[in-house]
Amino acid sequence: MTITRRQALGGSLLASLPSCRRGGQKTIGVIPKAVSHLFFVSVHAGVDQAARDFHVTTLWNGPENETDYTRQIEIVDAMVAQRVDALAISATEERA
Repeated sequence: MTITRRQALGGSLLASLPSCRRGGQKTIGVIPKAVSHLFFVSVHAGVDQAARDFHVTTLWNGPENETDYTRQIEIVDAMVAQRVDALAISATEERA
């Protein structure tokens, strides 16, 4: 079986999940730069496959376009409020 680049990326994101206080299945928030960008559509597929392989739950949410850093910050805040076990973020604006 050949592992694709997106599966490797998704797997590396999920393999880095640290242990936490809660028992049960872990939840990882994944926040791309833009959900409509073709690259991140591919990454999403890899994350979904890796989530199945590693038996974790993922929450995928991001802004529609790469320039909407305000929306991305809102999504990060919402995932922190949900107390996800880990976050994987592709920041739209490094200083924001």
